[in-house]
Amino acid sequence: MRKDIYAFTLFVLGMCSACSSEDMGSGSPDRQEGTPVLFSGSVAGSRTDGETGAEEDDDPWHNHFVLDWARIRVVNTVNYSVPDFENSYYEYVFKDDEIVGSPEWDDVDEPNFFPWKPDTEAEVDYDRGFKWEDMIPTSGAYVFEAVCYSMIFKPFTEVYTDQTTEFKFWSADLLLAHHAMPLSDIYSLVKLRFWHVFAMVRVQVTLPVADPEDDYGFKGDAVGNVKLNGMLTGYTVNYANAIENNGLRTVSASGDKREDISMYKLSEVDNGDDTRTYEYAAIVPVQEIRGTENLVSLDIKTITGVEQDAGGQWVQHEELKHYVFKPSSSIEMQQAHMTILQLKIDSEDSVPVLLNAEIVPWQDAYTEVTLTPKQEDSGDTN
Repeated sequence: MRKDIYAFTLFVLGMCSACSSEDMGSGSPDRQEGTPVLFSGSVAGSRTDGETGAEEDDDPWHNHFVLDWARIRVVNTVNYSVPDFENSYYEYVFKDDEIVGSPEWDDVDEPNFFPWKPDTEAEVDYDRGFKWEDMIPTSGAYVFEAVCYSMIFKPFTEVYTDQTTEFKFWSADLLLAHHAMPLSDIYSLVKLRFWHVFAMVRVQVTLPVADPEDDYGFKGDAVGNVKLNGMLTGYTVNYANAIENNGLRTVSASGDKREDISMYKLSEVDNGDDTRTYEYAAIVPVQEIRGTENLVSLDIKTITGVEQDAGGQWVQHEELKHYVFKPSSSIEMQQAHMTILQLKIDSEDSVPVLLNAEIVPWQDAYTEVTLTPKQEDSGDTN
């Protein structure tokens, strides 16, 4: 009897060993060695994510990763480890249909990121990417963490303090994606959903336009430089907490180093009512905007006097003056959102007044800023 039990036990163990971890939940009978892992990427909330009704020719706020030649770094994390985006990762590049025969970039049901081959823009080298046979699962799923460093494609620990150019402004943006692929979906397309993990602060300042004979106020093109003062520029990513699939990782400002950030000019608009509105923006890690401190500083050309020349024409004298906005209370920031501050400065008042402050999701706002900077501006010949 004991021998029969022993033989049955060996039989069961043998059957279990035959059902290896590779076969369990593979979800496909035609598993082949060397099958590459394929990725598509979209930005949360954009038309690539299938959650908005944006028109086909709309591209609101960088939902195309800023550039067609964007690159992402992907790590297959194991047992909730922190991804190493500096030393242990695979890099994938966005390729359009003219290069590799992939569908249009907004079709996330087909691959649009392929293994990066630095020596050429026209070829894809699958040997440089993940293979399904090498994937290691965690808790019944293959877990992927991905990052997009928007312009420089290299890790950074602090955002730029000079964001006055389009290239430096978008270089401060950071996108992260988290995706858990069930074992049963092996060989399927891995759909990465990226989030803007920082916050954007937009400052809209409205000034009255002086008449030619006024000896105070502002003329057109008055605002010269706008800064966010005392911002924390470092950040940390929380990989310790479990999040929902395709969810937003918690990223917050860190350290005690505070810097003034020169903002990027988005627009200058004549409102048609003798006022002009200037809009500036900066991207920063989420942090508290403390009240009663100098939050925004503005250098504005201000009329200091007027006189008539020999021909009887009025000549206004201007001086670059420094203006400071101090909020009376703290102002909120949220990840993947924009904090919009609407300021007004009267002709005879040197104190900016807050008209309105609101927080909107990143994708719900838009700008006329060009989202296709020249490639040579990146300093990356690839």
